[in-house]
Amino acid sequence: MQFGVPIAASNTSCIPEVVGDAALLFDQEDPEAIAAVIQRLWNDEALRRDLSAKALVQRRANTWDDAAQTFIAAYRYCAGHNLSAEERSRIERGLAAW
Repeated sequence: MQFGVPIAASNTSCIPEVVGDAALLFDQEDPEAIAAVIQRLWNDEALRRDLSAKALVQRRANTWDDAAQTFIAAYRYCAGHNLSAEERSRIERGLAAW
């Protein structure tokens, strides 16, 4: 996503959350599903352009600074500290993603 290329990615772990709608997802245990996604990307130029554009937008939503601030908010929450409105919002967004 960093370079705006179309992405084919596994649908496990946190990958769907990270890529959002900027990738085609596949079941990593299903070779036919992997092949189908790759073939679709290879053959569909409009899809590649769409995913490339979405990748550039999505990468801005997943910065290291944003991740660090979210982790700090989570640690402060777990330690029982008073949270700012922004920290509470980060915690709520994180819980909603689960």
